[in-house]
Amino acid sequence: DKDRADKEKSQTSNEVATTTPPGSTKAKVYRKPPQSFIGVVELLLDSLCNFVPPPKDDMVEGDSTSADMDIDHASTKGKGKAVATTPAEKKAISQGMSASLAKIVFILKLLSEMLLMYSSSIHIILRRDAEIKSLRGPQQKGGQVGGIFHHILRKFIPYSRVMKEKKSESDWRQKLTSRANQFLVGASVRSAEARKRIF
Repeated sequence: DKDRADKEKSQTSNEVATTTPPGSTKAKVYRKPPQSFIGVVELLLDSLCNFVPPPKDDMVEGDSTSADMDIDHASTKGKGKAVATTPAEKKAISQGMSASLAKIVFILKLLSEMLLMYSSSIHIILRRDAEIKSLRGPQQKGGQVGGIFHHILRKFIPYSRVMKEKKSESDWRQKLTSRANQFLVGASVRSAEARKRIF
């Protein structure tokens, strides 16, 4: 019985020690995110920045025209020859492009959800954006240096405007633009610095 009484006494003293007194406020403590979380976010951002959507002409199905021809640069004496792509090759290329678009759409969705769920993710994104800007060097046309936000604004947002295309490719282009918009809005909501870099 004595051991039981000692246990109950220690439990009640621990409960009193861990509860906060009424009327006091807790300060929000900023914890540094784990290195594994930082690594995952940086890997997703690198995949995003390395992806450049294919030219719109590459995803358009049409008649056999000069756009369907590739130049074979491996021929001898420096002369190239035109090689027409077969319908099977065109289908494989189109499927590969759709798969790449789907992957980037998924990455944008993940990053958008991370932004909204974990406030520390915006710090990782802003830091990586600054690193990419410094790696890309001097300012580009219009006085802008390319970072993550610049890449999304210049490569993904205008990408949905296409004249003729297949339905499935159109869906992925629209989803890419939609997810890119959601990511930029999420970043703008989380940080005033991100708003400055985007706008």
